Amino acid sequence: ANHPIKNEDTASVINALENDSKVEKATFNIVCRKVSFIVTLKNGTSKADAKSLASIILDKLSDDIKSYYDLEVTFKQTEESDEYPFSGYKQRTRDNFVF
Repeated sequence: ANHPIKNEDTASVINALENDSKVEKATFNIVCRKVSFIVTLKNGTSKADAKSLASIILDKLSDDIKSYYDLEVTFKQTEESDEYPFSGYKQRTRDNFVF
């Protein structure tokens, strides 16, 4: 079975992330069965607020995509700090990101 991920799938995630006031920029790449999102946050965004943005990714992607692809999200800020960058990972068999 083929599970293509379409431009509109990733675009809806990127648009939703970039509409959030804490986000400067969001990008993604796909390698094999892993979709990685890279989210650049405004300086001063708390880690808790960053993690809450992961739900946007889960809300915007279909169950079919979430059960086929592993998902990764990396949060960074324009200035590196003790807290940033950090990543979360969601295996296709799991429901949520683990940070």
